[in-house]
Amino acid sequence: MAEILDPNTKIETPPEALLYAKILKYGTFIGIISLIITFIIYIFGILPPYVPVEKLPYLWKYTAHKFLEEIHLKSGWDWIYYLSYGDILNYLGMVFLAGLTIIAYIAITPLLFASAARAVGTIAIVEIFILILAASGILQGGH
Repeated sequence: MAEILDPNTKIETPPEALLYAKILKYGTFIGIISLIITFIIYIFGILPPYVPVEKLPYLWKYTAHKFLEEIHLKSGWDWIYYLSYGDILNYLGMVFLAGLTIIAYIAITPLLFASAARAVGTIAIVEIFILILAASGILQGGH
C-alpha cells in the first residue's frame, strides 16, 4: 500500500532544477516575444519576404524537400544567410526555443558537479554534445 505524504511535508527542490526551470521559463518568454516581433516584421513588410506571398498557395502542395528545391533554398543551416528576409527571420525565434535545452544543460552542469552528482553531470555533458551534434546536421547532411 502506498504511503500517504503529510501535506505539510516540505519537499526540497535542488538548485539545479530551479535554475533549469528558470532558464526555460524566461527563455520561453524571450523566444515567444521574438516570434511575435519577427512575425510583425514579416506581416507588415518591414523586410521583404524570401518567398512572395502570392506564390505560397502554389508551393503548399509540395513536400518539404520539393518546397526547398522550388524556392532554391538548401536544407540545414542555409537559412542563416537569408535573415534579411522577413519570412526567414522567423527562424531565429524557433532556433532559440529549440536550443533552450542546450543552454539550460550548460548552465546547470557546474551545479551538478558541485553537488557531487558527477554521474548526472557527465550525462548532462554527453547530452549537450549529442544535442549540438544533432542540431549541426553533420550526421545527416542537414537539419
